[in-house]
Amino acid sequence: MKNLIKLIVLFAFAIGCTVAMNGQVHKDRDEMISFVVTQDVKLATIEDDYGNQPFTADVRVTMLWKGLQTDYGNLEIRTGFEYADLSVTKYIRYSGGVGYSFNHMIIPFVKTRYCVAPFINYGVINRGGNSATQGAFEFGADVKISISKRAKIVSTFVVTDRNDIGRRLNTWENVADNFSWGLGLEFVVL
Repeated sequence: MKNLIKLIVLFAFAIGCTVAMNGQVHKDRDEMISFVVTQDVKLATIEDDYGNQPFTADVRVTMLWKGLQTDYGNLEIRTGFEYADLSVTKYIRYSGGVGYSFNHMIIPFVKTRYCVAPFINYGVINRGGNSATQGAFEFGADVKISISKRAKIVSTFVVTDRNDIGRRLNTWENVADNFSWGLGLEFVVL
């Protein structure tokens, strides 16, 4: 019950911060809160070296609170949840972080606009019901292409500090091993 109350207070605080940040409404601004849902491409398509078959679920859900709009983009406060149904054990990660979305990028020779949003997250990893491992930094970027006013196709590139299995981001080999790429959608809710 205490954790539920803490979660409700956290969401109320984040929504209040979003509304306050959007007090300076920009002429192009119409998004405040959205959800990004992605699936890891590697686990969805091929068998890996750890016994995970194609179509293994590795779903990441991220809630974005957007504010402080400028001529170049906006600040994003991020909270996330990742669930992977791995062959050995379940992988669950809770995270929070911050990023900046560059909203006015243009693909050369095409009139399609897209967004690039680099971010940094800090999270907690839980594997197989064991106690949580803290201190899991994550660095990444979202690339988003609008398909409607309320939906975008999203490609997420992420490198996660996997201290739960002893693969810290202290060597290039670990950086390559800890890289993941997800595809999905962003849905604007407010």
